[in-house]
Amino acid sequence: MSMKTSLQRDLDKFFKSVNQADFNIRAVTKGAFSTARSKLNPEAFKRLNTVAVDTLLPGSGQYSFFSYLFDALRCIQQSNDRLTDSVVFSK
Repeated sequence: MSMKTSLQRDLDKFFKSVNQADFNIRAVTKGAFSTARSKLNPEAFKRLNTVAVDTLLPGSGQYSFFSYLFDALRCIQQSNDRLTDSVVFSK
């Protein structure tokens, strides 16, 4: 979310790009977004962080900055591939 636009405008822009639509259709309201955000469990993020650290930094081996960066980019690419494969665009 940028600081110059409203939350609702950012949500509309995001869902327009995700759904590859030519026009805006309100997919989610800012109230629904805020309600869903309040239901997030902070423990889930702690667990995800633990998994990420254990995955990216296995054992006590020395990681250089570039090997860490390469592994991080590889993980991002793999998660993007899974996201792209799992998203179904309906027209």
